[in-house]
Amino acid sequence: MNGKCLTDCPESYFSQVGKCLICNIECKTCAQSKVSCTSCYSGFIYIATSKTCTQNCSLSNQYYDLTTFSCLKCSSNCETCFGPRYDQCLSCQGLFALYKNTCGIKCPEGFFRNTNSVC
Repeated sequence: MNGKCLTDCPESYFSQVGKCLICNIECKTCAQSKVSCTSCYSGFIYIATSKTCTQNCSLSNQYYDLTTFSCLKCSSNCETCFGPRYDQCLSCQGLFALYKNTCGIKCPEGFFRNTNSVC
């Protein structure tokens, strides 16, 4: 870098064929390419599935995890959620209905699905 030999590239750079190349602006660190983030700057959220940094969890079926500081997938029946478990749904995928933060095919006896698919 700048004509000097380095054993490792500095933060915000990655190594490719013996050269240090700059990462995308939102990546604090990246690997193998400038768009493959491995960590993000403050104010950005790391999305592990796409190895990108964003300012929010923009995809449905994801929630922001405070332990890993990244967007993680909801349980498969959840459209939106506040955690990874099946009983942490805020809304449901497709034909499922929400009852006590859980998505099911039918509402429990004595409950009926409203227009928002909530029992």
